[in-house]
Amino acid sequence: MSGESLRTLIPVGGPTLSQTLRRMLREQLTERLDTRVDPMTAVARGAAIFASTRQVPRAMQRRDTSKAQLTLRHPDSTVETEVTVGVRVDRELSTGVLPESLSIELVRADRGWTSGRLALEDDVAVLTAALEPGVQNRFEVTLTDSQGNSLDAEPAEFSILQGLRIAHATLPYHIGVDVVDLASGQQGVYPIAGLEKNRSLPARGKGTYRTAKAIRAGEADDRICIEFVEMAYEAIGSKASLNQPLGSITLTGKDLTTTLPEGSAVEITLKVDASRRITATVFFPAVDEQIDRAMEPNLQSEDHSRLRADLTEARSVVARVRDIAPPETLIRLEVEFDALEKLMVADEADLDRLLEVRERLRSAMVELDASDRSADWLRAEKRLEAAMASLTVTVRRLQSTAVQPVIDEFHQRIAALRTLKDPRIARAMTDEIRAHVFTLVREDIGLWASYIAGFERDFDSRAWTDRAEARTLLDEALKRMAGKPDRAELERMVIAMFALLPREDRLSARQVSDEVLRQ
Repeated sequence: MSGESLRTLIPVGGPTLSQTLRRMLREQLTERLDTRVDPMTAVARGAAIFASTRQVPRAMQRRDTSKAQLTLRHPDSTVETEVTVGVRVDRELSTGVLPESLSIELVRADRGWTSGRLALEDDVAVLTAALEPGVQNRFEVTLTDSQGNSLDAEPAEFSILQGLRIAHATLPYHIGVDVVDLASGQQGVYPIAGLEKNRSLPARGKGTYRTAKAIRAGEADDRICIEFVEMAYEAIGSKASLNQPLGSITLTGKDLTTTLPEGSAVEITLKVDASRRITATVFFPAVDEQIDRAMEPNLQSEDHSRLRADLTEARSVVARVRDIAPPETLIRLEVEFDALEKLMVADEADLDRLLEVRERLRSAMVELDASDRSADWLRAEKRLEAAMASLTVTVRRLQSTAVQPVIDEFHQRIAALRTLKDPRIARAMTDEIRAHVFTLVREDIGLWASYIAGFERDFDSRAWTDRAEARTLLDEALKRMAGKPDRAELERMVIAMFALLPREDRLSARQVSDEVLRQ
């Protein structure tokens, strides 16, 4: 946007009283500087105008239900001179006896316009109201029966401000939830669909996730921790500590009447009103239970133990990126971490000091995260290249020329990926390539023979779930290999033996909390 596109520039706040600043604004931005509004009261006047356009929520209104209860739908402010007004009679909310036939009439308070009497159809009417330009237009609502007798109605009037359209508040950042990405096994923040940056309020977002463990009904120790953040860092998958905390919800088995199995779907719906108040609905389809929570605004607080854990994590990231980050950057960050450590030790109960540590640590970690992501990409790229080399060698060894178009396509996708440098996509593509390799080599009996040889070599060191059954299968496989083995039979035996191995928990190896949801 340039100064030429500004219709008016209104100075706000005490510093704008400076004549030097006003001269600079006129010279560098626009001549259209409107100083008629007192800069010291501009915000208050704007807030008052905005408040005058807001309707009091019905739940907060004190109504006399002996009167006919009305629901009115109309804009609070507009730049149009005609607006549509919807009226509905809510009989179920009215304790008084209402006649079957009703009519409605709107009269502008200055008596310059009236809608005339209009019969309601099924207790509903839609009217077009004329507005006086540049003022607050107040309308009186009159409800009558078929004989023309007036009935007490509520509300009996409403207002529309003409000449000004109040802009909707917007979200300054994506709203995200801290979850574990099953594709990478990494814990991070991911945006909730419908609550993206610049979305107009009120807004509604929804996401579906999975539990990492069973939640037993009535058990307070079985917990689900759901943390929401404003993604100030805006890096998808970044750590929650790098972003601005928004609030959290902790659910336990005491909130449920039925045990929730491991891996159950969790549907989270967030509603953000125009004042950025947030309510959350958590629905568990598996047990058909719903929990509604109003999220408390994030207050200035800091957990000393969590802060120390984040500082330890920051030092581990420094060690992880030592080979790729500039040495001078790492030295500067290590000095900063030492200083933060001393600040924390100096007074663990000083909230202001801990908040200062958090902000400085977040700033340092944002800088460090860029190097960490680069390192993550380099590691993912190496694994991708190794998988591609394996596919090329396998195709050459098996002389499978029909797969060449697939190899060419992978080369094109890898070339495009090197521009994005997204490690998540690289890991997914690596798995895809390895799947192609396995599809090719599974037809080679040597693959299954090598698995069987490995089982024989490591049999005693394996933690078989049924050692006797595993031994029987292995002996049978060795016997078949001594004769004329059938590839399909060896494959069946190998798969059966794999089924007797304990399930490896990839996430626990990364020390990811099982109280955090998965996606």
